[in-house]
Amino acid sequence: MLAGAPRAQAEAEAAQWLGALGLAGLEHRRLGALSGGQAQRVAIARAQVTGARLLFADEPTGALDSVTGGEVLDLLLDAVRQGRTLVVVTHDADIASRCDRGVRLADGRIVSDSRRASHSDSHSDSHSDSHSDSRNDSHSDSRNESRRGAAAGAEGTR
Repeated sequence: MLAGAPRAQAEAEAAQWLGALGLAGLEHRRLGALSGGQAQRVAIARAQVTGARLLFADEPTGALDSVTGGEVLDLLLDAVRQGRTLVVVTHDADIASRCDRGVRLADGRIVSDSRRASHSDSHSDSHSDSHSDSRNDSHSDSRNESRRGAAAGAEGTR
């Protein structure tokens, strides 16, 4: 049994997720025999199969090519649409822009916290609450952008 499901059902669902993540045929390989990007995708599949309500993704596409990374991000964001909470930590502004909420950090401090309209709504309906002190005001937008943490459907990030 896995997450209360019979073994055959759990294995079938795992095989489906592994296939969706480009890992079909690797079901019986040990994690140590996989590349870093493959191991990341196995972790995503595991979270999907177990039905985790809260998913943490630290640089989820960092070890992936752009096409595979986009597919993985789409699958993670589908989890949000299914009612799960996803917390993404990233330095990639494109990934952060696809999340419903962005929390920017600089030198270990929150410098901005903004909610965006859901992706089914217009992207222009968002607001921002900025939390900064004079020490952080001198940082350029590009530096803050490079240290951006994003959370989709969550109240916090690290």
